[in-house]
Amino acid sequence: MSKAVASLCISLLLICCITGCWDKAELMEYGYVQAVAIDQNEQGNIMLTTLFYNPSGHGESTGMTPQPKMAIPIHTEAGSVYEAVQDIPLHFGRRAKWDHMRIILIGEGAARSRPIGELLDFFSRNHEQRATVLLLVTKGDAKTYIQVHPYIEYTIGQQLRKIEESVSRYSAKTTKMPLYELAIQLAGETSVAMIPHAYLSNKGQDIVVAGIALLHNQRLTRNTVSPDLTPSLMMLLNRYDQGVVEIPCTASPQSKTLTKESFEVISAATRIKLEVHGENVTAKVRTKLKGSMNELHCSSIQTVEEQQRMRTRISDQVSKDMQQMIVFLQERKLDAIGIGNKLYRKHPALWKQWKKDWDERFAKMTFDIQAEVDITNLGLNTGKSFGQQKETNE
Repeated sequence: MSKAVASLCISLLLICCITGCWDKAELMEYGYVQAVAIDQNEQGNIMLTTLFYNPSGHGESTGMTPQPKMAIPIHTEAGSVYEAVQDIPLHFGRRAKWDHMRIILIGEGAARSRPIGELLDFFSRNHEQRATVLLLVTKGDAKTYIQVHPYIEYTIGQQLRKIEESVSRYSAKTTKMPLYELAIQLAGETSVAMIPHAYLSNKGQDIVVAGIALLHNQRLTRNTVSPDLTPSLMMLLNRYDQGVVEIPCTASPQSKTLTKESFEVISAATRIKLEVHGENVTAKVRTKLKGSMNELHCSSIQTVEEQQRMRTRISDQVSKDMQQMIVFLQERKLDAIGIGNKLYRKHPALWKQWKKDWDERFAKMTFDIQAEVDITNLGLNTGKSFGQQKETNE
């Protein structure tokens, strides 16, 4: 057999092995999901609001005026999440495509009535769904939030995702919670988990993502950590990235308001060490903060002594705020800090004995808190308040 014939035979064989399009799916068959809102009605059925991205409009090549991109909410209702998903084509005419979804919103009514795992089980099993999708618990029905018009993003789903990421990174007044991380929390020993909280303001025209909704045994509790306390919880969990510590000035008799100075935290690290003494547990909390002074109103930081006094004031305020957060959790018997998980890893045999009444033990345990502060710079001005610069120059 000649080389030419052999090459022809091999080429024909390779052509037969090329994949075909027998199982192809056209782009027009799918609707791309941006966000999902999960609620429950009075009859106990799941109300699913699915927000689809609508890439409407014409490009420059058509010579037509571009149209704004919009999102389309589709409402379905059924006895389970999957059945509600299967009913989407009845209204939309397309199958839902989940691999571009940005966020899942869960109404507080559904989160209190059903285990959170039951509401999210479909999304954890779906092969298209990414485990990095973010979560939110909403005050009131989640479907209301889906219909709020976004400010700058094309869809409210993308806007809510960006808000959750930005607030978690720059102010620590909430936390970024992807689906896979919630799954890890639910598998923990303490049965306590947390999800960022959202509520409406400005007569329902504005969505605020701030605070933490706490879950116990997979159900939403009525204990929400306020935005003021959330930074302290993030520090205790070693999830604090950046934020602000406010240090109150001493109130003067003439002043009607309490002025506060601001310390910007640019890095934070917290370690918790447990010490077991018989039936008692002590948690030693050690936090290191680095940052800069962003506002000075009643202090001067021009000498080594003055800087040390400021470090002490910041340290005392951080310790006080963390202690307030711990009292909040102990009064509600919710180990959101994960002390029980640490005890399980370090002393598994002891945890086996204590697990059944851990909520009571957590409420009575002792915390020893110390914060170390490093002031890296004082900003562009000197170590005195802006209004006092003239006195210095004179």
